[in-house]
Amino acid sequence: MDTMYAAVVLLACIALGELVSSLTRARIPSLLVAMLAMAALTQTGVFPASIAKASMFVGMATIMQPAIMVHMGTLLPIASLKKQWRPIVISVAGMACATLLILLVVGLVFGYGTAVAGTGPLVGGIVSTLLTTEGLTSAGLTTLATIPTLVLMLQALPAMPLTALFLKSHARRLIDSGEVRVERDPDTGAIQLSPEAQAEADRRVLVKLPASIRDNQLVLLFMVVAGGGLAMYLQGLTGVSYSIWGLALGIACVWTGVLPRASLEKASGFSLGMVAIIVVVAVPLMGASFSQIVTSLGAVVLILGVGMVGILIGGAVATKLLGWDLRLGMPVALTAMFGFPGDYLITTEVARTSSDDPEMRKSVQDRILPPMLIGGFTSVSAGSIVIASILVKTL
Repeated sequence: MDTMYAAVVLLACIALGELVSSLTRARIPSLLVAMLAMAALTQTGVFPASIAKASMFVGMATIMQPAIMVHMGTLLPIASLKKQWRPIVISVAGMACATLLILLVVGLVFGYGTAVAGTGPLVGGIVSTLLTTEGLTSAGLTTLATIPTLVLMLQALPAMPLTALFLKSHARRLIDSGEVRVERDPDTGAIQLSPEAQAEADRRVLVKLPASIRDNQLVLLFMVVAGGGLAMYLQGLTGVSYSIWGLALGIACVWTGVLPRASLEKASGFSLGMVAIIVVVAVPLMGASFSQIVTSLGAVVLILGVGMVGILIGGAVATKLLGWDLRLGMPVALTAMFGFPGDYLITTEVARTSSDDPEMRKSVQDRILPPMLIGGFTSVSAGSIVIASILVKTL
């Protein structure tokens, strides 16, 4: 298929998702609409499953995904990071409860092997899915090897709309209660920064970049992509996921002054990078055969249902014990079912539709984005890999 036509078709699906999300004020997440549109076009035969590869977005994602992880680190307000231990506790509680329920309920109905096949992917992402599939194959359970992929493909469908609903309610509460607000000078109308934002603005950095670098988009793009390359190198060196290294490098670069906040956006490279990653996320859904889906559908539906209930129960208990708002704790726990980029996309959609005031939208995003990213990294990038590694050894 021609590269240009393939790129236009996939971009049209993503643009459709953005329009639907905007019209529904984030009640329907754009990522969900885009993935379903891409899957519908390939599953019905309108376009071949190779459309993603033909578009070149898959290759682009290989470069941009580590860079975007660095960018995510530059988004986190350093002054508020010390407060982000609660999302870790909530995420771990949700994963633990989901794991126990899946092993118990799905194990009784379909057998222990099927339960193991679905647990790692449900509370994680691509890495835990690969670990689980390899473990099943090594154990001779090749008939179950399609289950991890199907769970990975479908796990976001029930979780993303519920996450958006919870987050919208939380954002509205933040605004209505006055917890986030935009202070303006009564005489000049200038925006007065919150104490956290003022502390961030006044923070001294080790490196003061000259304007020729700070304002040069191509130089910034190089620096962020180079940071992503370093994260990949460190993954190979240490075995720790590049996503964690990328996040840490982004935080460190902002703290030292090597990179500005929201670096990839300032380099005008973020949107195209996100397009590439969305396409990669949708690839399994576009490539699965109908017979694969039908054969394993019963087990997959039960795994999704039981796992989601477990995540909600574990997350709710931890949220209540920590004294947090359930409307924020539940989305943090549910990030286990979609991770990045879903956690970022849904959060920014909710913030974007929370107010007509751009500064208010930014304040809302600054409040809800850090816990969502931390929750997603805890489950998808770390916790799920540990769970999958342990469970496959018990087969």
